[in-house]
Amino acid sequence: MNDKERRSCAGEAGAVNAARYAVAAARAHVYEAQQEVAAAQREVEAAKARVACCRRAVALAQQAVGIGESAQAEASEAVNAAERSLEMAQSAARACQVAQSRVDLQVEAAESMMVHMRNAQGLTDQAAAQLKTSDQLEDDAQRYVSDGRRELEYRTEQLFALNRPTL
Repeated sequence: MNDKERRSCAGEAGAVNAARYAVAAARAHVYEAQQEVAAAQREVEAAKARVACCRRAVALAQQAVGIGESAQAEASEAVNAAERSLEMAQSAARACQVAQSRVDLQVEAAESMMVHMRNAQGLTDQAAAQLKTSDQLEDDAQRYVSDGRRELEYRTEQLFALNRPTL
């Protein structure tokens, strides 16, 4: 390799160019991984921990340009994390639908209770009005009973007085 009489470095230049191509390919993979991680971060907050790992992996890959295989593994992990995040988002959406249906049922129950409460309030108001009327009628009846007793006592006295022999 260190031949002083050698005139061409084409082999080394080819190796350098191949390494540059590998670095460019690794950078392209890193860029794709960053885009996928950013999309996963917008969809689900739970992916933030995985995104941080990917960013750390991307930073390490940029520092160690010659280690392209490591960067590709991190990009693959980011894809898996995005898929898991999508599954979590879909699960959360299903849970929200279930919660919404339960809320709808509770709202219907509350509205039904309000209708029943209004009906009960109306019946209570009617009962109060009828109680007031019956109280008035009771007062009138008591007065009639009292007047009737007095009238009976008066007439009884009158009959006794009429039936008493005169001396």
